[in-house]
Amino acid sequence: MLKNLITYRTSYTNLTVADILREYWPEYKKRYKVSPEQARVAGAVMACRTPALGGRVDQCGECGCWVFSFNSCRDRHCNQCQKFERAKWVEKQKIWQLPIPYFHVIFTTDHAINELVRENQTVIYNHLFQSAQKSLQQQAKEELGCQLGITAVLHTWGQKLDEHIHVHCIVSGGGLALDGSNWRSSGLKYLVDVKALSVKYRDKFCEGLKRLLRRGKLKLKAGQRVETVEAMLASIQAKKWEVFAKPFG
Repeated sequence: MLKNLITYRTSYTNLTVADILREYWPEYKKRYKVSPEQARVAGAVMACRTPALGGRVDQCGECGCWVFSFNSCRDRHCNQCQKFERAKWVEKQKIWQLPIPYFHVIFTTDHAINELVRENQTVIYNHLFQSAQKSLQQQAKEELGCQLGITAVLHTWGQKLDEHIHVHCIVSGGGLALDGSNWRSSGLKYLVDVKALSVKYRDKFCEGLKRLLRRGKLKLKAGQRVETVEAMLASIQAKKWEVFAKPFG
């Protein structure tokens, strides 16, 4: 089936992720370690909307015209699928929307940790969310005296399909005072001091990884020394990190 999929291309002028996978996936598997879950997802994406998944015929209720289409994989990782489900999710989130400004805040990581993340995805991704949330709430407590509302989504690759681990956050422009007595608003175009926030986030993330490492909670590659990972973490913590924040709209 894979051989047939590799020869299937949607268009030479409008490549999709599936097209790229069909062409390069066999060679990629030879060169890099692939988990069973990654193999399953890649297989689903490559098969999506091709003869491999079969097809169906639909008839228009108005004109009676028959239209054939290939079945989709419906995998949540496929960028050709779940558009309706994503739209429903967005509409559902609007129920919670308040008549206040909202901010787009992005927490990125240093690419030096990518290899460590591959071996410890669940542990480090959870720690990443906690570091972002805690640093943001701490900064809001200091500047606004309130607790923010945060919706966070993990992205593991960038626009060029390179490995780029970061978290996108939708953040309320203010929140309830810590004692719950009143609402504390941020500015329309200013949430908190992003320079101070960046330092808090960097230190929480790096120090937390060091603690996980010392406690034996992180799996290392064969032959990799704890001291080497500690040196890498110290090196990235010494760098300047930048949290991105700007108002929506």
